Amino acid sequence: MINRCRLYLNIISLYDLFLYNGSAIHLSYLSQEYPPSRRPMAHWPAYPKPPKQYWVLWAHFLRNHVLLYHAAHPLCWNTHNKPNYRNIFFRHRNTLKLYRIIDQEVSEYRVNRSY
Repeated sequence: MINRCRLYLNIISLYDLFLYNGSAIHLSYLSQEYPPSRRPMAHWPAYPKPPKQYWVLWAHFLRNHVLLYHAAHPLCWNTHNKPNYRNIFFRHRNTLKLYRIIDQEVSEYRVNRSY
């Protein structure tokens, strides 16, 4: 049941599950969806969405196994290996603009500071 959820979410390794800095599980995976900011590098078959009871076990697995393992063994990204996904959103370092790149097409977004 857990593996069906993993396959649906295109997760190959723990590195795919966590944010790039290894600090936390990407919130999209907790919400049963693939992160919209990522594009998988591998070609996956289209797996059907698992039933609701599978997601209950998935959430339990993340809380009681993955997060406990992560607390005991923090992830440190190996810079020699590339992630199994490609980010499609990039933030400009000097301006408040966010860019999305899909198939060589660039879209620009203005980010509002609310802090």
